[in-house]
Amino acid sequence: DALALYNTAILSPGEEVEILAGTAACHLLAREYGAAVDFAQRALAVDPRNAEALSIKAEAQLKRRDFVSALEAVNRWMVVAPGDGHVQYVAAKALLGLGRLGEARDACDRAIELAPAHLPAMMLRRQIDRSIRGARAAAGKARPVPIDLPEHLRPLRELLVRGHTAEAIAALEQPPYAGDESAKLLRADLLAFTEQLDAALDAYQAIGGLFGNVGQAH
Repeated sequence: DALALYNTAILSPGEEVEILAGTAACHLLAREYGAAVDFAQRALAVDPRNAEALSIKAEAQLKRRDFVSALEAVNRWMVVAPGDGHVQYVAAKALLGLGRLGEARDACDRAIELAPAHLPAMMLRRQIDRSIRGARAAAGKARPVPIDLPEHLRPLRELLVRGHTAEAIAALEQPPYAGDESAKLLRADLLAFTEQLDAALDAYQAIGGLFGNVGQAH
């Protein structure tokens, strides 16, 4: 209903940013992340320093797992909202997705310092600590790599051997693997391995069956 109202609005000078950012927010809440990014970008074309549009763009890119673009938007958002703890929390999530654990931990610390009651930041900080402990425990050891990949997934093995897990996950999200159950399970396992637990849970739930249920329990 809110989108229908926004769609009837006239983008007159002085009001277009508010309308475009509001439309972007509706799309974000409706989980239509591509549209959210598009409308946020239109708002930013008018006002590059609009904090609402920058926040929506960052959060939508994060949901799309485009961590590089999300971090770029977050960096711009920080400039206009330097005292906002939530900005640092979103930065920490983007950095975690990129595997930059130390920087993600520091961003989480800044989020908690700026917003001591920010519960998601506290929970994310614990998740990052677990990831760092796991990385330290694995130091000097070969990263666990599936050696029994199906034939059609073996081109990804080189990425896994080199430790480029984020790139492997991104590859598995491309159209060629959209209907491939083996690819879906490998992606879910890699998300769990990299401690991206919310995304892993969603992936296992979508798979269902025995493997999906075991993954959810893990």
